[in-house]
Amino acid sequence: MIKPAVYFFCGIAALCAALWIASAAWEADKLQPGKMPDQDYTAEIARLMESKRFKEAELLCCDVIGMGLPGGENANIQLRRCREERRSWNTNALDVIKGFATGAGDNSASLAGAAAADLFVYGDIRDLGVQLYRKVRGLPVDSVIIALSAAGVAVGVTGLADSLPALMKMLHRMGALSTSLLDHCRSALLNIKKLGRVSQGEKQLFQNLNRVMEQHGVLRSKTVLRAVKTPDELDAVVKVGEKAPEVPFLITHAAPEEGGALLLRYSQSQELLTFLKEAARKGAAGTEWLKKLRIAKFSLKNIYQGRFREIMVYEGIKSANVRRGLWAGALLLLLAGLFFLRGNMVSAGRALQKLKAVCSRSGDGLQSSPGDNAPDNSNSGCNCQDQTPEDPGL
Repeated sequence: MIKPAVYFFCGIAALCAALWIASAAWEADKLQPGKMPDQDYTAEIARLMESKRFKEAELLCCDVIGMGLPGGENANIQLRRCREERRSWNTNALDVIKGFATGAGDNSASLAGAAAADLFVYGDIRDLGVQLYRKVRGLPVDSVIIALSAAGVAVGVTGLADSLPALMKMLHRMGALSTSLLDHCRSALLNIKKLGRVSQGEKQLFQNLNRVMEQHGVLRSKTVLRAVKTPDELDAVVKVGEKAPEVPFLITHAAPEEGGALLLRYSQSQELLTFLKEAARKGAAGTEWLKKLRIAKFSLKNIYQGRFREIMVYEGIKSANVRRGLWAGALLLLLAGLFFLRGNMVSAGRALQKLKAVCSRSGDGLQSSPGDNAPDNSNSGCNCQDQTPEDPGL
């Protein structure tokens, strides 16, 4: 009876392993980015054009054309229209003057005018005057603008005195900084004011803000920076932007809340950057795919921590050969399990036959008794009548 039990255990173990590996192969196959369609930005380009946000529409057209996304022919047509509209010097000049005078704006030209004024004393005086007027009228005032406009904010900021207040005011005026990143910037400014010098981390923070503005422009930076929560995420945005300029905007546009975290997570290697590029092509579906991905590279540490299935899925997503190998392994284990279970049935059948034979012999012995085999002489052919001996006297 031991052999059937061993066969049964091996068969069940092989079937369970087959199902386990098949589930990993199925998940890796399901998470293939090639199964998702590329994002079509045609409708969004048209919406930007209708809102007269020609610079944003132009950049999005360039992304579509450069990445070979759907709607490339239409993007070429819209690109030419955007550039024709932006050549209207009078409109741009009026927007620049408006931004310079008021410090407000809703397009790149007016924001550029406001930023230019911030580089001079006039810009600081203008903003302080506006905030003072709002306070006198009992309207809400912007404490950040007041702090940045004050003359003492930039004092002692070595190497950043000319550009830091203007940059920070422009970003804050646009609403481009997330609450968390604004807190980091505010803490850095207070620390600079307190110590009278700039640490390496603070210098890197403000340099990265400048780099993001240079890489993505004024209006796109609002989308990118709103998704950034920490200086590390900001650093990842800059690094990804250097290698793949279109990716940070498309990722943060599709995932306004988690975009910075995704860029940080997938900026650690060229292999992970490939995933980012693939997800950028898919829009919101691509960022959801990135959230589901579990990065687990093949290592003894991951195996020890019980992440072997995650390793199989991750490697299966990267390579079609690995996926085929997983399906083949699951099939072999399935056949092995069926073989062992069949052997178990055969062995169990033989054991059952032997058991029946033993039971049959035991039953025959119980039905016969020792007395049954004694010879019966009661009817041996002799005359059963009583015979009386003759009387010799008669």
